[in-house]
Amino acid sequence: MICTVGCTDCCEQLFHISEPEADHIRAHLLELPSEARNQLTAQAKLYLADRKTLLAAQGLVESRGALLPARRRLACPALADGSCQIYSARPLLCRRFGGPVWRPAEPGRLYACEKNFRSGEAIDDPALRARQGRLATLRQEMEAAYERSGAPRDAEPLTVAHALL
Repeated sequence: MICTVGCTDCCEQLFHISEPEADHIRAHLLELPSEARNQLTAQAKLYLADRKTLLAAQGLVESRGALLPARRRLACPALADGSCQIYSARPLLCRRFGGPVWRPAEPGRLYACEKNFRSGEAIDDPALRARQGRLATLRQEMEAAYERSGAPRDAEPLTVAHALL
C-alpha cells in the first residue's frame, strides 16, 4: 500500500461519527496543549460552515444514518500538514481505511483506494473479511451499548468537527 503521511484521500470524505466516538475525541482533545485545541476548534468551525455550503450547493440534506453520496470532498478538520491531529482517538471508520474495506452488509463488494488497487484487481488477503467484520461488529456493539445506556442522542448527525467543538 502507498498510504503515507500526506495521503489524505480518505480524510476528505464526508461521514458521520457516533456519540461514543465524539466523546472519545472530546476526551482526547482535553489532553492536548491549548494551542493545538484552539487550532482544532478554529478548523472545526470553518469545516462546519464549508460543509453546510457544500451540501446546500448540491441540494443534499444530512440525516442520521444516511450515507452521503461518494466523491464529496472536504478535508477533515483534524487534518493538518498531511496528518491526523487526533490519530489515537480517530473514529472506527477512519481506522478501517487505507487497506481494502469489506462491509458485512455488502458481502459481494469490496471498497479499495484507487491509489492502492485497480478496479477489478483480485485482493489476496484471507484475513480481510475477519478484520473488517470485527471492526463493523465493534461499531454495532458500541452503538447498541450506547442505546442501552439511555444516554441522549444529538439532534443532528455528528461529525469530527462537532466533537472538536
